[in-house]
Amino acid sequence: MILTKENIYSIDLPGLIDEKIKSTHTDELLIIVPTNRKLRAVKKEIIDLSPGQTVAKINIETISTLSQKLLESIESFIPLSEAASSVLIKHASESVKLKYFVNYRGSIPNGTLDRIKNVISEYKRHGITPEKLLSETEKLEASEKIKAEDIAEIYFNYKKLTSKINALEIGDVYEKLLENDFTNSFYQNYAEVKNIVLLGFDQFSIPEIRIINKLSEIVGNKLYVDFDYYNSNSLIFSHLEETYSLLEQYGFIK
Repeated sequence: MILTKENIYSIDLPGLIDEKIKSTHTDELLIIVPTNRKLRAVKKEIIDLSPGQTVAKINIETISTLSQKLLESIESFIPLSEAASSVLIKHASESVKLKYFVNYRGSIPNGTLDRIKNVISEYKRHGITPEKLLSETEKLEASEKIKAEDIAEIYFNYKKLTSKINALEIGDVYEKLLENDFTNSFYQNYAEVKNIVLLGFDQFSIPEIRIINKLSEIVGNKLYVDFDYYNSNSLIFSHLEETYSLLEQYGFIK
């Protein structure tokens, strides 16, 4: 199913991509894919289909790499490494008066801290702040409530520590990017792009949908999402309904 905000009856995405490749106008096309593996595969396909198997410029990004590139044109930051994040999450936990994780002798084990760090990274990617997490704890039962409160406090300290050194992970990049009008940044990086195509996705976080919506506005709604969802088969695709509904709320139609 193809979703777009453009007021058209239908769109032949394979035909659009093929036309750009064969006319050697791949610089007019930006393709966004979910993973680096998919990026490499699509890039190889384009090169194989190109006249003489040579392409002057191929614009293929993941949402993460695209967001980082756009933000880099607006402000400077340090990508947060795994090693640095492990050190910072440990420091963040040490200054919290723990209630759920208090049973550990000494500090929280590294394995548990890594899991907490991964949970916090997912919260960031979905636009969930420490404050929002704390407010949601009121709906939880006793043990889950104090567990979430501990994580929220660690998250709050962790965010302060990363901010001090201006180190960002992808959820932070989304947040910073959405605080800015990144139109000029897009033109700086993709001056020739007229069409944006998203391939291979089955769901997005809310910040990702907001970024996609802004990208659509920048290219005059000539953005197309090849979304792996069919509402006629709700048993299989029911877990994707929320993402599809959110896209609809932002004006995307099939």
